[in-house]
Amino acid sequence: MADQEEDYLAARLEEDRRGMAQAVSELKNDYDIPQRLNASIRQHPWVSVFGAALIGWLLSLAGPAQRSLYFQTSFSGYESPGGPDGVRSW
Repeated sequence: MADQEEDYLAARLEEDRRGMAQAVSELKNDYDIPQRLNASIRQHPWVSVFGAALIGWLLSLAGPAQRSLYFQTSFSGYESPGGPDGVRSW
């Protein structure tokens, strides 16, 4: 009697392990972003080209990053023309 119960539990455990392995495999495939992106681009190439052009156009509207230069207009002492360490910083 105990032998049958052990065999049943072992078979049930093995079945559950296989089910979990299959579920994990399916989950990995569902969340494989590069594979899904590649498949989407292959299925709908013109949509991808249009989307890339649209993103590029929107980024071009932002323009280049602006740099701010700060100059000190009053000096409390004499500094060399290049600054305290002789290096000019613009």
